[in-house]
Amino acid sequence: MKELYLELGGKEIQRQYIIIIIIIIINTIIIISISIIINIFCRLVDGLEHGTHHFRSFDDVRSLSMILGKAGYRTGIIGKKHVAPDYVYPFDYSKTEFDDPGMSMQFGRNITLIKELTEEFLDGCKNDSSPIFLYIGFRDPHRCGGPHGAFCEVWGSGGEHGVIPDWKPQYYKPEEVKVPYNVPDTPAARDDLTKQYTSISRLDQGIGLLVELFKKHGLINDTLIVYFSDNGIPFPGETCF
Repeated sequence: MKELYLELGGKEIQRQYIIIIIIIIINTIIIISISIIINIFCRLVDGLEHGTHHFRSFDDVRSLSMILGKAGYRTGIIGKKHVAPDYVYPFDYSKTEFDDPGMSMQFGRNITLIKELTEEFLDGCKNDSSPIFLYIGFRDPHRCGGPHGAFCEVWGSGGEHGVIPDWKPQYYKPEEVKVPYNVPDTPAARDDLTKQYTSISRLDQGIGLLVELFKKHGLINDTLIVYFSDNGIPFPGETCF
């Protein structure tokens, strides 16, 4: 799948927080995101709910999953969560790093597993007439490092790195990439971008799998898909946009 499944315009965010209001007039909402960053100031607090920072929302915060759950929605989350406490961000169905820390990479980057878990969630809704809210937190194309590459771009690509059955890795040459105006046009930067683009190809194909899955279940015409990211590419001047 070389084509992108979502083409979105964007604009620079000038403030340190964003308030998003969604008026729901349909039966299904699926939110696809690289991560959940709710009530975290961009690079001002720089804290997440994990072993390093233990950042947590205030107890009286009313999250989207809480609001929709109380309104009768069946809620689910798959992939990267990064927020707490659970009673502020409750979900009826959950497959995240909090449920099984050893599966963090699988839940966030294995697009075949994400597809299977999404189908499991949808199957659990078949006999329930309630509307549904599903949050999918992809880890791609977050930086990774180590033996799996700068962006985990070789993870699941075959051989010693394992195989993600539904992923057909796409590779790019340094001379092919377009270097952002604020990033130094150096061989190192171009090489970094090629790896990020391969990671993005996994994310893009994963989104395509989910779109096809919702078509299979006859839900696509009653589903609002919201796609967003918490930050820009990990290069100077980009991470808060």
